[in-house]
Amino acid sequence: MAVQNVTTPPDFVIAEALRESTHSPCQSKRGAAIFELVDGRWAQLHGLGHNAPPEGFLCDASDACKQVCRRTAIHAEQMAIARGWQVRGCDLVHVKAVDCVLVDSGPPSCVECSKLAILFGLVHVWLFEASGWHRYPVREFHLRSVFNAAAKLGAEAVK
Repeated sequence: MAVQNVTTPPDFVIAEALRESTHSPCQSKRGAAIFELVDGRWAQLHGLGHNAPPEGFLCDASDACKQVCRRTAIHAEQMAIARGWQVRGCDLVHVKAVDCVLVDSGPPSCVECSKLAILFGLVHVWLFEASGWHRYPVREFHLRSVFNAAAKLGAEAVK
């Protein structure tokens, strides 16, 4: 089986990202796993991360905290890259969980994470969206993140 024919991340990678999301103190539980497909058949984990405030900052999981955390928290992708080893050439899976169940994470929208994905040489970013898993080439993920972030800013400016 060729790597380009893979339509979902490996089940154990999804499970690890979901497990990692349970470590988040934030209201919005996010997890990430960096993995490498080997011969298109199995995967090796290279890093795990969850969203959390920087050390020394508290998260009370309130709506007010969520508004601040959106801009100050360490994102799951950032933590997975920082904790990872040999991530160049790997894929990253991002999950959002409610009660440890996978839910729609929405489209690419984090410019900071997309820039790091490019800088560290990741190949694809996987997101679970309403229509299922999407495997974005990292440069497309970045462009969509920039576009979607700009659209959000424009919508907030109109309010």
